Amino acid sequence: MGKIKKHYDVKLFFACTFHKDFDIRKFYKKLECESNYGKIYKYSNEENFSNFSKYYEKEMGENLTKQIITFDKMFDIENLHRVKIRTNKMEEDYAISQSRLINIDPGYVTLAKVLLFSTKDNIHRIYINDGIFSEITLKFRGNTFNPLESTYKDYRESSVINYFNSVRNDLKKVL
Repeated sequence: MGKIKKHYDVKLFFACTFHKDFDIRKFYKKLECESNYGKIYKYSNEENFSNFSKYYEKEMGENLTKQIITFDKMFDIENLHRVKIRTNKMEEDYAISQSRLINIDPGYVTLAKVLLFSTKDNIHRIYINDGIFSEITLKFRGNTFNPLESTYKDYRESSVINYFNSVRNDLKKVL
C-alpha cells in the first residue's frame, strides 16, 4: 500500500493571450504588486497566437499575441485550481463591452508534467473542484517535455517546450 504524503511545491505560470492594444507590461507590473503570486522571473518570447489558432479572434480581434510568464514563488498544489477562478475575474476586469482584451490560462510545472487549468470539460480533462478541470499538456520523458495527443498546437512548439524545460530546471534546483 502506498503512503499518502504531501506533494512538493510547484511553479505557477500564466499563458497570456492579449490584444495588440492591451498594455501587457502594465498588467504584469500590477500583477506583481497586487497579487500574492510573487515576482515574474521568467518570460517566454512573445508569439503571434494567430499562427496557431483563430479561437479567440471573434471575441478579441485579430493578430493576438501570446506570452507565458512564470512566478518566482513556489506554490502548494492543494487548492491551486482556484487561481483559474481568479484569472477569470481578471479577464472580466479588463474586458470592454463583454470583449476580453486578455485571456489568461494558468497552470503549473512539476518535474514530471506541465498542467493547465480550464473551465471546460473534455475527454482528456479531469474535474478538480469549484467548476475547474485540469489537463496534462506536456509530459517529461527522455530529458525533455513532450506533447500528448491532446496538446494544443502552440504548446508543441520547440520554443515553448524549451521554455518549460528551463522552468523545470529551475524547479529541480530548488527541490
